[in-house]
Amino acid sequence: MDREMTPPRFAALIPAAGSGSRLGFGIPKALVDLQGKTLLERAIENLAPLVDEVVVALPEGQSIESPVKQIVGGNTRQDSVFRLLQATEADFVLIHDAARPFLGAKVLERIKGRVIQSGAVTAALPATDTLVHSSGGFWGYLVDRSKTWAVQTPQAFRRTLILDAHLKALQEGFEATDDAGLANKYGSNVELVLGDSRLFKVTTPADFELATAFAQLWDQKRSTPS
Repeated sequence: MDREMTPPRFAALIPAAGSGSRLGFGIPKALVDLQGKTLLERAIENLAPLVDEVVVALPEGQSIESPVKQIVGGNTRQDSVFRLLQATEADFVLIHDAARPFLGAKVLERIKGRVIQSGAVTAALPATDTLVHSSGGFWGYLVDRSKTWAVQTPQAFRRTLILDAHLKALQEGFEATDDAGLANKYGSNVELVLGDSRLFKVTTPADFELATAFAQLWDQKRSTPS
């Protein structure tokens, strides 16, 4: 009789060591309260039920009251993710920004389902706005939006794949804006998986106002039995 295959292990990695200066609260952005829960608490709440472990990178001297694994983050997001990758032995990792507090289970399931096949995936949305290339602050030329996607998180990878990309970036001194871009630079095909418009990133005070208005509806929906 064939031995039953062990299911792959998933870890959610949350880099939460950033200052969040553009938000203007004077504390790390992930620790900002949004309708009774911090952005980080919301991220953990969304991810924990669908992964085997959650690992969080925090600023030095910070800790949270949570059973999740906590490490000290680096000076940059990329450094924090590299440390997070070293702190887990999971087969696959889902890297998610705490600043995207409205992550639904359907997006997570899509991401998990595809990364096993592709090795590298990211949540993304097809562009819906008219897109133009600027020229000296003026309208330059139209960009074909039918081939343009807005990249979100979670981004998921086979752990060995994204760890190798981070090691190469460290050796070369290369910094990417996100992990999918890093994986792509070092030869991985990154699959685009349909995200969600509610996965907007809280970066500015205006974003926070929008998140505050939406949070009550989100929390009510989560607490209502299906």
